Amino acid sequence: MIKSFIFGIVLLLYTSSFSQTFKNDSIKSFVDTSIELIRSNVVDTSKIKSIESNLYNRAKDLNSVSDLAPLYSEVFEILNDHHGGLKYKDKTYGWNKPSVSANAYLKGKLKTEKAVVSQVINKTIAYIRIPGNDNFSFKKVDSIANDIITHINKINSAKINGWIIDLRVNTGGNMYPILLGLKEFIGSENIVFGGFRNSKGESSGKWEIRDGKMLIDDIVLERKTH
Repeated sequence: MIKSFIFGIVLLLYTSSFSQTFKNDSIKSFVDTSIELIRSNVVDTSKIKSIESNLYNRAKDLNSVSDLAPLYSEVFEILNDHHGGLKYKDKTYGWNKPSVSANAYLKGKLKTEKAVVSQVINKTIAYIRIPGNDNFSFKKVDSIANDIITHINKINSAKINGWIIDLRVNTGGNMYPILLGLKEFIGSENIVFGGFRNSKGESSGKWEIRDGKMLIDDIVLERKTH
């Protein structure tokens, strides 16, 4: 009885600590759902309670989800996650992690090298440099992939003995057009070449070439050429 009573008090205290009255019920629902998604997927769960408390305190007086969404930029920074982000009404709220490159030459190149570049070296070596891209609206997937393939086709020939694929100025971004552009280098036979794992170490999807097609989590990734 005593243990049950103590447990009941602890549970009541925990519940009341996050029981602020919200100005808008949809805000609370949004925060609760986002916290559960974070808890289910984040690798380091040690900061979830502080994130939850902070969001509750800052969100309780907000009028709309549009006012709430910008708060998630700080959430992803606290999680040390510069790949994740909250997408809401065609905008992405995430952590824009500053570049930590100590190479002065590379820092300069990151600012100026924004386009695909290709050339032949010593008549037998093909070189292609592919920058990153931040187009997550998927409106330019085909054009970016086609640009990479155009450069490859332009210098590819029977004289080429090898390829240099330069990704030094590729800061990441939308990986899909780059994967499509380099599909022939990845392979044409059945092969699994990547994927993700969740916080429990379980596979949550895979990237593969199957029957000559590229599949991301069983979804065929194709480029349009017209």
